[in-house]
Amino acid sequence: MFRRDRYDGYGGVLIAIKTYLNPVELTIPNSTCELLAAGLQIFRQPLVICGVYRPPNRDLSYMENLCSVVADLVSAHAGSTFWFAGDFNLPDIDMVIIFNKWKKTWKLKHMLTAIAHLKQQKW
Repeated sequence: MFRRDRYDGYGGVLIAIKTYLNPVELTIPNSTCELLAAGLQIFRQPLVICGVYRPPNRDLSYMENLCSVVADLVSAHAGSTFWFAGDFNLPDIDMVIIFNKWKKTWKLKHMLTAIAHLKQQKW
């Protein structure tokens, strides 16, 4: 289990991963963002799990800093798959609309893959 408590004592970020997966906490230097990252190998593939909390009503500079930290993390662990979880407090983003668009795209992608597969088969 990895945790980064808030300085004001009101919460923080936590990532819990089974110890048999041998997770390692990843260093995030010079960050004022509430971000925690852990790396591990799943079927010999590198995976980085990030826990994030963005307090509500933060200004643009906070998001710019968060994006910069994430970009540095991705650069430092190129080739890894990244999973992000947490609360970004972005009220202007409607996840239902995004999910429904993704679901339609996902169905279309699988339909096109099936059609391509059928064209490759010899009857």
